Amino acid sequence: WICSTGLALAACFWRARRASDGVSVKWLVAASGIFLWFVAVCMVMAGYFLGQAVIPVATASDFFFFCYGIPMLIAAAMPEEDEPLPVFIFLDVLQAVATGYLAYVALFGAVPFSGSPQQPIGFAWLVPAYDAENIILALLVSIRLLLSVRDPENRRFFKILAAYLWSYAIFVGLYNHLAVNNSDYTVWIVTTPNFPFLILAFGAIFAGRPTAGTAQRRPSRHFALIVENARPILLGLALVALSTAIARHHLTLALGFFCGAFVLYGIRSTLLQSHLQRSQIELEHARDRLEQLAMQDGLTGIANRRRFDMRLEHEGNRAHRTRRPLALLIADIDHFKLVNDTHGHLIGDECLKHTAAVLASALHRPGDLIARYGGEEFVILLAETDLAGARIVAERMIEAFAKSMPAVPHTSIPLTISIGVTACESFDDSTAEQLIETADRALYLAKQNGRNRAESLAMQSAAPFRA
Repeated sequence: WICSTGLALAACFWRARRASDGVSVKWLVAASGIFLWFVAVCMVMAGYFLGQAVIPVATASDFFFFCYGIPMLIAAAMPEEDEPLPVFIFLDVLQAVATGYLAYVALFGAVPFSGSPQQPIGFAWLVPAYDAENIILALLVSIRLLLSVRDPENRRFFKILAAYLWSYAIFVGLYNHLAVNNSDYTVWIVTTPNFPFLILAFGAIFAGRPTAGTAQRRPSRHFALIVENARPILLGLALVALSTAIARHHLTLALGFFCGAFVLYGIRSTLLQSHLQRSQIELEHARDRLEQLAMQDGLTGIANRRRFDMRLEHEGNRAHRTRRPLALLIADIDHFKLVNDTHGHLIGDECLKHTAAVLASALHRPGDLIARYGGEEFVILLAETDLAGARIVAERMIEAFAKSMPAVPHTSIPLTISIGVTACESFDDSTAEQLIETADRALYLAKQNGRNRAESLAMQSAAPFRA
């Protein structure tokens, strides 16, 4: 027993040093359970060599045998993330200590350090308790293996642990029942508990780390979510079960721990809910940022064509309802292709960014929109603005542009803009396509008339406005 248990303990520590951080912690937790079993075996062997008589009731070694399952339960309840919240680790440790305390009371019928005489339970109750503990642990780890494990290395850990726990439930359970029913210990009975620890040691040493491309069966998402959400209550259920077991003789103590289990679960749920709400707020902020980036031109920082199209639809429908005018300007940089061909795209990009900044500075109302329409073209949407008002804005833009950047640096190429202006005075007979088409024709007229100027055209009635 000592050799096989020591081998399994050493193998767990060896695997923990070679596993990733999150799985390494799980191996260490499992090793702590094996260590408790090792201590119990040493106590049994010491009593055997000292010639102590075997009594058919729970002894101090049984306390360690029973508490060995607590670290296994913690391992089954641990999340798959590498770094769980420290407060959750503290709550798990607190529940583990409380579980060990209640296990002592259930086994020996006395409260620790109270001075009351012990009344340990007999084998008739002790062996079924061991059987129930071993089967429950094996079932819990198997459920984690089948439904909730996503990472290959985590899955490998739970596969090894499940094989160990099921073999432990079978061989140790067989040993307990044979030992109770037979007065003489045969060699075969004594050696049966070695097999689970040899399986654990073999799995820990020879399993290795799975490769990144290892294919895994994907569990049902619905059941995986159920298991993942139910995982934190395993220790709480152990407290409730042990509180129920001691309620007959220690009602006050049982009620205290019973209520404490619900309080700890409530604290965990509250902290988890707060954590989830913070995560949701962060996700909403990230979503808003992504939406903003999706509506923004990456080079100039102003709105892009997608945002312009959405805004045009919105303002067009609003103008149709309120019977207010809507103006559109299309601005184009003159001789921009010559700038790109002569000085390269880097200088061309600087010209585009400068143009966007100057045009935006000429807009004085928060509701006005400037967007990059494509290439060197910019569109300006002016709500509740007639053709005369739009023409004033266009002239202001040309003047501001001429003052800010009369020519491309280190060259004689003049940098000017031409603007086409139009406006819908009545939305009974107009379309968004007509608005853009008319402004584009006005821009073409400005180019024909010598550039560096603004030309305006009135809308021609055609069909009801629709964006």
